[in-house]
Amino acid sequence: MSGPERSGGGDQRRRGAGFLGTAVLTPTADPVVVELLARDVDAVILDLEHGAIADADAGTAAVVAHANGARIAIRVAVSEPARAARFLDAGGDGVIAARVDDTDTARAWVAAVSPPPRGHRGVGATRATRYGRRAEVLGPPWVCAQIETGRGLAELEQIAGVPGIDALLVGERDLSYALGIPGELAHPQIAAAHVAVVEAARRHGLSYVAVSGRLTAAVAVPDLLILAFNTVIERGIREVRS
Repeated sequence: MSGPERSGGGDQRRRGAGFLGTAVLTPTADPVVVELLARDVDAVILDLEHGAIADADAGTAAVVAHANGARIAIRVAVSEPARAARFLDAGGDGVIAARVDDTDTARAWVAAVSPPPRGHRGVGATRATRYGRRAEVLGPPWVCAQIETGRGLAELEQIAGVPGIDALLVGERDLSYALGIPGELAHPQIAAAHVAVVEAARRHGLSYVAVSGRLTAAVAVPDLLILAFNTVIERGIREVRS
């Protein structure tokens, strides 16, 4: 995985453990915004699923994040693995695949964003290979599967067991719509989904991405990527980290 090695803590034998810490999901790749965020968090996550971010701007953001000591990933629609691969070629560290509903989707995503032998992503003279000057073998990226449908929950155990999946995340807003409780993020069914995903992560040695303020002590795990959504920009990063 390219980028700085600032994040740490937890059991480094856990898959994706190098991506632990505090992150912020942002709908913009503005270099000034990314620079300000990267100075206070361990990872910046660009929302290419819902944000209007161009591929070239995401690549520039990767350079800015790394220069300020943070890793960078994107969240992207499940239908756009090729876009994720281009971001990784530009130096990105990882991807969150939205709406992973089954093992076939999870395997296809890992294959699309991983170089051989794990996958079929092409290896060219890109920033990821230092424009062809990188001597060591290009390793696989950090891959997080976002669970946000009833089918995804039903297939959770199998998805968690797919080689190359490093972390799990509950897409709780979409899940609330899928379960017929739109917008009720404090609903017991949403809490139960968090518990199920955390327990699956534990069983398979994965990391778990938690939305700030939405987990109770009952489902807390020691190795977390705490993902603070847009309220972090409104309230200030330091409040979220305190």
